[in-house]
Amino acid sequence: MICIQRGGSELNPFMQLALSYGPETFLTAKMILTVIPAIVLVSLSRFRAANYGLYAVNLIYIGILFVHLTNLLPA
Repeated sequence: MICIQRGGSELNPFMQLALSYGPETFLTAKMILTVIPAIVLVSLSRFRAANYGLYAVNLIYIGILFVHLTNLLPA
């Protein structure tokens, strides 16, 4: 939300729609769309493909976090 307030934009069209309904709806949708797949992957972690999925998701989120943090630094 800080990045969006500072002029950033949401690239995901579904999340862009949720954002149009307000920050509460946006954050609720973001949490649901993050937590539920994570629970599914963790519950299936005994399968190799699910473990690869967990690693992939973590790498993607680390990348997103890196982009957000670099955009928050003063210029």
